[in-house]
This record gives sequence, C-alpha cells and structure tokens, in this order.
Amino acid sequence: MDNQFLLFKQGEIILPYRRIIDTDTAYCDSRSYKPYRTKIMSLLDNCFSVDNLHESFMDIRKSIHFKYSVQNYRINELREISRFRTAYKNGTFAFSESKPFKLKERGHERLIHPIVFRDRVVIHAFCKYVLLPKLTPYLIYDNCASLKGKGIDKSLDRFKVHLQRYYFHNKTNHGYILKGDCRKFFDNLQHDIILDSVRGILDDEEIDFLRLILKENEIDVSYMTDAEYASCMNTVFSSIEYNAHDYPKTGDKIMRKSVGIGSEASQIIGLFYLHDIDNYIKIVRGFKYYGRYMDDFYIIHEDRQVLIDILDELKRRYKAVGLEINNKKTQISRLEKPITFLKTIFILTDTGKIIKRKCADTFKRERIKLKKFAYKLDAGDMSYKAIDSQYRSWRGNVSCKGYKNYRQVSRMDKLYNELYIKPFVEGSYAGSVRINSK
Repeated sequence: MDNQFLLFKQGEIILPYRRIIDTDTAYCDSRSYKPYRTKIMSLLDNCFSVDNLHESFMDIRKSIHFKYSVQNYRINELREISRFRTAYKNGTFAFSESKPFKLKERGHERLIHPIVFRDRVVIHAFCKYVLLPKLTPYLIYDNCASLKGKGIDKSLDRFKVHLQRYYFHNKTNHGYILKGDCRKFFDNLQHDIILDSVRGILDDEEIDFLRLILKENEIDVSYMTDAEYASCMNTVFSSIEYNAHDYPKTGDKIMRKSVGIGSEASQIIGLFYLHDIDNYIKIVRGFKYYGRYMDDFYIIHEDRQVLIDILDELKRRYKAVGLEINNKKTQISRLEKPITFLKTIFILTDTGKIIKRKCADTFKRERIKLKKFAYKLDAGDMSYKAIDSQYRSWRGNVSCKGYKNYRQVSRMDKLYNELYIKPFVEGSYAGSVRINSK
C-alpha cells in the first residue's frame, strides 16, 4: 500500500455528518489524517444527530423566539431531542396532529396546515441535511421559489434578464410570451409520483421518512362512491371545498394526494415535482427563456405557433402527473404589450428598455391596510411604531429595484401623512389615541 494512506478497520473511526460508500475498509490521507468513512450511516446518526437537531432548532427559532411553544422547546430541548431519537429508533415516532386554518392572501383563500414546533425541528433537519442537498442539483437555475438566495425578487430579475436577452438576440420587442399556472397545485401532488421520482436519489430509509411525512397529508374520502374513488386521482381536488363539509371519515377509502401548505417539506416537494418537465423544456426543446416560480411558468419565443404547440405538450405532460393547467390564467400575449408576472408589470419598449412597475392591487391593498390601522390606533389596539415600521417596509419594497411607481408612492405618502402625521401636527392626538377620529 502507498505510504500516504493508512488503513483503518470498519467502525473504528466515526465522523459526524458525512456519508460514505458501503465497503469493508476506510482510507485516510496520512498528511491530513481525515478518514473517508466507508460505512453507510443510518438516518438517525446522520441527519437526526443531536448536533443537527440543535442547529435545526436554532435556525427556525430566529423569527419566532417569543412564542410559548418555542420557549418551552428551548427549556426542554435535550429532553425533546432524546424523546424523538428514542421514538424514531424504536419505530414508534408519529407526527402530532394539528388543526388546519384558513388564510386569505391577496384575495385567495388558502388552507394552511400548521406543524407543531417539535415536528418542525425534525422536518427542517430532514430538509436541510437530506432533501435540499440531494434534490436541488436536479433543478434548473430558473426554478426560483423557496430556495436560499432565491425567491420572488430573484425570479423577477431572471424574467427581466430573459426579456433583455430576447431583445439582444432578436433586435426587436416583437414576439410572444406564454404564461400559465396550475389549478390547486399543492392539493393535487400525488404521493406515489413523488416517491417514484426520488427513488434512486434518496436512500430507502430516507424514502421511508418522506413517506411518513406524506402520510400525514393523506385525504380520507370514505364519502365517495366506488366510481368517484376510482377516478379521484385524475380529477382536481380542492382542500378548501373538502374542509367546508363535514364528511364522515371512517378510513375505508384513502386518497394518497395533496401536500399541506405550511410545511417546509411541501415547498421542496413542489419545487422538485415538475423537474422532469423543466428539463424537458430547457434541454430537450431548447427554450432558453423559460422560468418557473412554483406553479407559475412562462416561455418567451418569437413564433406564436411554437408556443401553441408547446402548450398542448405541457397539458399532456401535466395531466400525466395528476395536474391540470388553469385555462383561465394561461394565455399567449404579445411582448410589446405590458406583461404581468408575479404581481409585477413589465414593459419592453422598442428600444430595449424595460420598465418595471407594481400592480395597482399592491397599492389598493396597502391603502386599505392604512385605513384599518388608523381605526386600530384609535382603539389602542395597535401602536404607531408598528404602523410606521410596516409602512416603511412596504414603501421600501415598491420604491427600490428599479420600480417606476413615483406617482402611486406619492399618493400613498399623502394618505399616510393625512392619517398619522397631520393629526400629530394639529394636536388632535391624546397620547396614542386620536381625539377627533373619523
């Protein structure tokens, strides 16, 4: 054997957090004395080690450290970690039940499935040390949702870059764009397709834990007839409509579909679910100006007929994975006209300049908020400091990054001054409450 290597017997050296191949011996570089592990570690020793669970807790507690559940977990952290590791080792671990609630966001009603904090720590560790490092290499660069260093701003920047590159290569703003999204995206992600897509990427034990996460999102459809149950995987499911009715739940018929909004694992699953279609469009079909933000996607091309053909192909491929493209929100429009993507308006001029503005709904919602906050301030339910912080944050978002919203922002400043600054100047405030409030 070469002198620069030392031989160690299996099991003598254990390094945390590193995976190794399944051989009988391990080798170490004698100059660095860093052994290469050769025994495949279990999920309990690798992902769910004490250090990893502690780091997971420290990650997710940053913005919610004031909550009772977080403080209680912090006090009993070692006990909670030991309890989970023991239950997982014995095969008795199960996620805690939680009650879903409805949330209205930008006019859309969504059903949120909250995760108990102790389970959030476990799921975050599984996402951080297993799902993200193993699944993200298969994602395209222009898949920008729910990843570190990406998000809405990144997706908007990439959309702007694609418009600029299209103009640079074609020397014109004449062209077409296909925009679309899916109906009830998270409600119709099929569990079997998810598990089949990660087979060969994740280990058997990791797939079993992912199956345990998906099992919490199974839908009891015992109320369905045999004919309805036979076709339920091919029809669009809505969790809002399902929870609006008090259906009997006997456990006789289970639909293995839907992932709840509110879990970090659901976001990563949503990213990875369509990765085959993303690579088909980018690599096989060669569409350079393609991007996706979860279920919203766009394709830019100079030929309208090409976009019509690819839309038909996308409908077929989406249907094969249990999804349906929303025909009401899917359209092919001209590039020279204003384009709305992720609540942002883009205008590509004939000189190649790109004008970016926020939608009118953005200012309408903030105007309503400021008026409601004024009533809460009068009633003493909200402090001026909180209102000022919210407005400054919103204003900074719509004023930076090249947005051309000067007139709209000026009108919002005028409303803010009339509601909050002017009463202070005129002396119509008594303490934190206005005297003559309208």
